[in-house]
Amino acid sequence: LGLGLVGSKMFDRGLRHEELELGAGDTVVFYSDGITEAMNAEGEEFGVERLLDVVERCDAMDADEVRNAILDEVAMFVGETPPHDDITVVVIRVGEP
Repeated sequence: LGLGLVGSKMFDRGLRHEELELGAGDTVVFYSDGITEAMNAEGEEFGVERLLDVVERCDAMDADEVRNAILDEVAMFVGETPPHDDITVVVIRVGEP
């Protein structure tokens, strides 16, 4: 459910609070559906599995490098195909205390 796309009553019904305990080196990736639904010339979507593969390969990278790796992989995947949606990604990497 997209933020700001529906009234507050509907949003509140679908909202669920979660808590995560993060430690040094943990990474959190927030992304829009434009990442996973990005299509190549054959109409194939980038998908969640490709996104997970990229993030797993970036284990030792900082947040900027992870973000850039994701965006680079999506760009290589779609090639010259024009985007049909926004491509948004936010990466948070927990540093050492």
